[in-house]
Amino acid sequence: MKPRKLNNNQKIIIKFVKGGSGNKDPKFWARESKIAKKLFEVYPPAFFEYIHQPDNPLDDTPCLGSLAWFLTENGKRHLNTQYSEYKKFTPIEKENTTPILEKDKIGEDFKQESKPKNILEFLRYG
Repeated sequence: MKPRKLNNNQKIIIKFVKGGSGNKDPKFWARESKIAKKLFEVYPPAFFEYIHQPDNPLDDTPCLGSLAWFLTENGKRHLNTQYSEYKKFTPIEKENTTPILEKDKIGEDFKQESKPKNILEFLRYG
């Protein structure tokens, strides 16, 4: 059986919360998902893949008891410093630059004369 693909909320919970991947309590997942949605309103989901653990930047094991830490002053400060670094090194997405077409025709059509394609056309129209 193919493993289920995780959504952004589940990814962030498993990455940062201690015991997040093995917890089966629905209240836990509801609470943490709600906090994750609040965080996604402020920061893009790709940002959370970039940042490291708040306590130990070299170790990627989850160390927080809850994502609610990110809503505290220390957590907000940590996210803001990480987000400023994230913005420096990520490319800016270009806006859609499709030209705006006019409804009315501007100018006249260019009429290109066709070249003769065979010997008969060359002799007739030459």
